[in-house]
Amino acid sequence: MNSLGFKKACSSALCVLLSGTILAMPAYAISSDLEDINGDGIINVFDLVLAKRESVTASNPLELEVSGGQVKPGENIEIQLQLSNNIGFTSFSFLLEYDTALTPVAIDNTLQYTMGEILEPTELTIMPSGVKGSMLLMTNHAELHTENGLLLSMQFAVSEHAEVGKNYTISLRDATFTDSNYEIMSSILLGKGSVSVLAGDGSDNSNIRKPSHWGIDVSRWQGDIDWEAVKADGVQFAMLRAGYGREITQEDPSFAQNYANATAAGIPVGAYWYSYADSPEDAVREANTCLSVLGDRTFTYPIAFDIEEPFQWELTPEEFSAIIEAFCTTMEEAGYYVMIYTSSWPLNHLLTPEIEAKYDVWVAQYGKPQPDYQGDYGIWQYSCTGKVNGIAGDVDLNYGYVDYQSLITDRGFNGFTMP
Repeated sequence: MNSLGFKKACSSALCVLLSGTILAMPAYAISSDLEDINGDGIINVFDLVLAKRESVTASNPLELEVSGGQVKPGENIEIQLQLSNNIGFTSFSFLLEYDTALTPVAIDNTLQYTMGEILEPTELTIMPSGVKGSMLLMTNHAELHTENGLLLSMQFAVSEHAEVGKNYTISLRDATFTDSNYEIMSSILLGKGSVSVLAGDGSDNSNIRKPSHWGIDVSRWQGDIDWEAVKADGVQFAMLRAGYGREITQEDPSFAQNYANATAAGIPVGAYWYSYADSPEDAVREANTCLSVLGDRTFTYPIAFDIEEPFQWELTPEEFSAIIEAFCTTMEEAGYYVMIYTSSWPLNHLLTPEIEAKYDVWVAQYGKPQPDYQGDYGIWQYSCTGKVNGIAGDVDLNYGYVDYQSLITDRGFNGFTMP
């Protein structure tokens, strides 16, 4: 994720192919092999226009996808901009227009979006267009891009006062693409999607809360991280993998370095421990190993118990919850603020009410406007393919809903002393 930073969605989306528009059509000679496309019995310039339109339609459609397409007032919805049948471009610019009942999601006045794999983050610029309800997306002249796929994805918040039953539009227009010779492609297909607003159910659903913090979680797989660049990119907290399993040799090789450099950059950090435990006794051994790895370091975010192995999801709710309680109790007795990390399905089906009420939750679910988990949660991992300056490749992205830094330091958890 770059400085304007928001996940490539990991689920299916409602794809709406935009209507074609012919822009700045140059003059053409009437080809001898041109057909009577419009069926008026005459081969003329109108057939040439239709032929050109068919050519453009086949060669370079730009698509707008609206994930889900149906939301309730106050919820978020994700859009994706997809490029297919790409004949090659070196630069582009176009307007993304949206109804004023829709608002691009921003944290601390920083627009959130997730880059796809076609462009590098530094190649794309997004800025206000000067017209309310629109923004300009553009690139500078760069190398030739011939890839198909996701340009970027972005979330929009639907106003709590949006009209139920109405379709609100998100569209693209005024596109200019340049080809390999840096000449303007005269025609291109644009896109239009719609967001259908459904009636709310009147329930007090915490899933429609607005996040207060934006963060990442990392492990050895993110390689050598430039934490100063990560901080400059707007990251407000980081969860670091401390290790996995029950052996001290299973400490994450990057943990110590990530902790030292992230905290030096001024980023609040927590940690997580990946579990393979199949019994409460095994979970206690994992917790004791985790404590040894954490050492005397302090953490302003929780220590999370990562329980996501498929065999663990085959346990009964009582067995699953007993493993969680064994790990978390051991960590709490050592003075740590703990939480549970896993995805929506086990949270909804395998947590006993007692465990659900006892511990904070970090829920993982991608490609949704909000998680399916029906309970409360402090962190939502919403992307597994985010882009952040200072990190090569994909990184997990998270929204935070709790001021853990104040909670932990004020109450003397995680190595801190109560003021």
